[in-house]
Amino acid sequence: MNSLTSTLKLLLLVFFATSVQATPQEIMLVMDNSGSMRHADPRFLARKGVGDLLGLLPDDFRVGAVIFDTTARLAQPLTLVTPEGRTRVMQSLGSMNYRGAFTDSPAGIDRAIDELSRNARPGALKTIVFVSDGIVDTGTARRDAERAKWLREELAPKAAASGIRIMPLVYATKPDLRMMNSLAATTHGEAIHAQRPADLSSRFKRMAGRLRSLLASDVVPLGTVAQTPVVPNLVAPAVKAVPEAIVVPAQTTPAVPVSGVAPEAVPVAPAVKVVPEAIVVPAQTTPTVPVSGVAPEAAPVAPAVKAVPDA
Repeated sequence: MNSLTSTLKLLLLVFFATSVQATPQEIMLVMDNSGSMRHADPRFLARKGVGDLLGLLPDDFRVGAVIFDTTARLAQPLTLVTPEGRTRVMQSLGSMNYRGAFTDSPAGIDRAIDELSRNARPGALKTIVFVSDGIVDTGTARRDAERAKWLREELAPKAAASGIRIMPLVYATKPDLRMMNSLAATTHGEAIHAQRPADLSSRFKRMAGRLRSLLASDVVPLGTVAQTPVVPNLVAPAVKAVPEAIVVPAQTTPAVPVSGVAPEAVPVAPAVKVVPEAIVVPAQTTPTVPVSGVAPEAAPVAPAVKAVPDA
């Protein structure tokens, strides 16, 4: 019996391991080549960090690269992370010199989304690793605001709708962390921040760990955009009339004797729980009092919730 149990456990382990390994991953590096990067990364440690990341990824992953500054270009199409593939990706980053006049990061993200949408393997996990100092700089404040809005309100939802997560890796003393966190949250990704160039190697290794830990169950569902969580209101909410049930409180109808003096109100109708889309209050009976003072059997009258006494 123990031998059979051990064999079943082994088969299950092999099955799950095979299932995880069979899930392909497609990763686009979006690399900032703008002049501002010379201050954030004067020793070009980002390229070394990419080498560290590639060295930790399995051979069945595919990686490509987009380089952006004033414009964006596809430096390396998606390629398997074999020894030859790693070499091609690293060579494609050799043109980075941090001399670009401007930083059009939305153009880089847009180009990466296009490459993944067109060429990713069916059923693959798709990720953009966005490496930048986190600043949009196109030369004018108005255009910067327009491009940042396009990135936040159109490109990020477009990525999420295409099943693409964005994983920003930003390094600068004062990056736009609000923007980076927004991109990650919208696309079910995660933002990683390196405050110093010396932190880049460890941050790229952390990114590799995050990528390796993604499973088939982590695929971003097509058409879904992550919503910012709402903190529940601790104050009791207002009661909705529809579609929740409405409770009509018990009503009282004064019994009027012949003497004309009304005694204390006596409850005659219990609380009524009304189903959605139909409020029903049962017909009530009101005793008719003859001149003789003897009340006959109650006769049903028209339903009414509120009785209006005669003038």
